[in-house]
Amino acid sequence: MADVAEAESLLLQFLEEATGLQPPTTFRASPQRASFAAAVEEALTRAQEEVLQFVTSHRSDIDAVFLFAEEIQHELRSLKVHLEAVLPACIHRQIQQGLFKLPGLKQQLRKSTAVVDALRSVMKVHLTLQEFSTAILLPRLVEAAAHLKSARNELALLQMAVEGAPLCSSIVSRCEACEQLLVDTSVQCWSSCWTLEPTRAGAVLELRFQVGQTTVSDLLLVLRGVDRLCPSVAQFANTLLSRFLKPLLSHEGYGLEVSASPHMQRVILEAMPCSSPGAAACTRPHEISTLTRLSSACGSLTALVRALRLFLVGPEGASDRTDQRQTGEDSTLMCALGDAFWSEMVRALCHDCLLACWEVEMQQADSTKEQVTSLVQAATETMSEMDQSLRRAGLARFATCASFAAELQCHAAKKYSQTLLRQTRLLLLDETAASCMVGGSASDESSSGAPSDWLPILHNFSRCRVSMRTIELARLLRRALVFACSADLKSSVVVYSHVRNLIELFVAAACAIRTASEPLVLHTTLLMSDDCAFLACCCISLDSEHTPRLPAPLCAHASLVDLAAMLREESQLLLHAVFSAQRDELVGIVEQGGPFSGVGESEEARWMAKSVLRRLEHQLRLLPAIWTETVPSVIGVQNLERLVETAVNVLLGKVQSLRHISERDCSILQSLLHGLCSTCEEILRATDLPSIGITIRAIRHCREVEWILGARLSQIRDRYLAGEFNSVLSCELMHLLRAMYDPAALQSDQHSHFMALLQLEMTNTTNSFASFQGRDSTAI
Repeated sequence: MADVAEAESLLLQFLEEATGLQPPTTFRASPQRASFAAAVEEALTRAQEEVLQFVTSHRSDIDAVFLFAEEIQHELRSLKVHLEAVLPACIHRQIQQGLFKLPGLKQQLRKSTAVVDALRSVMKVHLTLQEFSTAILLPRLVEAAAHLKSARNELALLQMAVEGAPLCSSIVSRCEACEQLLVDTSVQCWSSCWTLEPTRAGAVLELRFQVGQTTVSDLLLVLRGVDRLCPSVAQFANTLLSRFLKPLLSHEGYGLEVSASPHMQRVILEAMPCSSPGAAACTRPHEISTLTRLSSACGSLTALVRALRLFLVGPEGASDRTDQRQTGEDSTLMCALGDAFWSEMVRALCHDCLLACWEVEMQQADSTKEQVTSLVQAATETMSEMDQSLRRAGLARFATCASFAAELQCHAAKKYSQTLLRQTRLLLLDETAASCMVGGSASDESSSGAPSDWLPILHNFSRCRVSMRTIELARLLRRALVFACSADLKSSVVVYSHVRNLIELFVAAACAIRTASEPLVLHTTLLMSDDCAFLACCCISLDSEHTPRLPAPLCAHASLVDLAAMLREESQLLLHAVFSAQRDELVGIVEQGGPFSGVGESEEARWMAKSVLRRLEHQLRLLPAIWTETVPSVIGVQNLERLVETAVNVLLGKVQSLRHISERDCSILQSLLHGLCSTCEEILRATDLPSIGITIRAIRHCREVEWILGARLSQIRDRYLAGEFNSVLSCELMHLLRAMYDPAALQSDQHSHFMALLQLEMTNTTNSFASFQGRDSTAI
């Protein structure tokens, strides 16, 4: 039913549009149905006439359309036939050919796209560089730097897309020229930001906040971007250091005046000598107190920091806490002057000003510990204000002045220790042979260089010669211990440790002399031995005098006794080294003479023996000057007699080792031994020192051998039987007799009894010596 109603509605709508009459709402039992049907029929007749008239008037066109339709139909049938005739293989081949051409087309498309992008990049670079040229002329350096950076980035993209193109090389050259232009312009602008004018009294530095349309802060960022910040600012920083900081913080009486004019866009720094009555004392640092000098210096530096902040950051940024930049770094524009400048400023304030004034005041005034503590606290407060000024300027990592002032005594101790070490090194490197006699009766030589203030220490010290550098070192050690006793604990530890280090350094220097590969210089080595003994005595005295007065708990652990033992040991080693060197030299001289055989028969052997004896006697005559004028008398006599004994025994050993001694050999050997004994006796008499008896026994032994070489066998027999040989042993006598006489003469009836007794004594002596060795080994 719904479909019938819908169809009826559509029909009524159509009739209304076709006839122009309002159709009845229904066709069932309607009185208007007949009239409405006539109207419809009339409308149909009229439409038929119109269609017939249209077809008649357009007959030619309609025929042409029908003809064209027939041709199209014919063509479609022909196309259908041809399409049905195409094989599937042909279609597949054509598709493959199309697919084969597709990658090439895509590659060509990519190349074309890349060329288009490259041309766009070239256009962007060109436009950006034009904007750079416009900005650099104004000059607007920040804008110019931004344009140049943009051009560089675009050029980097272009170089990745097009490699090795001549166009890229040309653009790179143009960018490099623009970058150099930016560098030159920036450096020139920075040079015009500040002007230094030397004056007769000091210097005037004028700082400008802006150049053209570029502020100093922006200019510093541009210089940092082109990697010219450090070279450009270095000259400015050096000017500040040399013209303002160093004169201000040194004791030259300079002051610093700062006049800032934010509205005039400039700051003027003027360094000049102090002119006020109170400041005139700056030229005489010993007449001005540490706090006054420090307060004046800190006030001037605070004004300088504010002026530099106003110059580098600008009037707008100077009111802020810091001026952090978009680089992401923690540094501020104040750090553009470089770590060297700010570090040097803080160092000069702490060391050249505060520490120097502190040392002068401590040397000229005997202050109590309470006064020293109060002065340190006041200096710390003044330096704290300087630290706050640095922090406000964004230089927190350089704000170390207060911590330095709090540890002022320790820093003074470290500086004093470094000075002490430097003086000690100079003393140890001093090659002069200046020395004096000290100890015992030599105390009256204080007027000629001996340490008169060390007389109590040297009262029990053996008389010897000590170098002046060691005496000066002892004075330095004493002053250092006095300093340590008057300082606080931390400073005392620093100074006391350096005192020990200096003594150990002296021991190392002595050891270096002893172990050097070059031959020993005898006088220098013996003098160093005396120096070690003298310094050991000083260590004992200084330890007993100053260690109990050191601050607790250092006094309970400090001791120089172990160093005294090291010095004594080194002194003995140096003595032994000199003794060994001279002993080896004497033995070497005798060994150069050969076996001393045939000296009476051979002219060459006789000349060689006499030459060796002359050299040996000359060397022996040099010994007293070495051993009796430097080391203590007891040690000198001991070593001198042992060296003389060595020379005598070595020559006697040569004689006793001969297997045959002729009569002429006996005469020559007797004269050689007589000359050696006479020389030794002359040396001992010339020394005028008490002998210990070693050399006397050796000379007596040599005299007896000399007598045996010139005596007859009967005389030797009679003296032996009388028991007058005190030094020559029976074995030595037997060996000499067998070398001097034939066996027949020794075994004759006249001498057989004498030889038997001599042989018996030799046997008893040998058995006694063997028995003694057995008992000794059993005891061990």
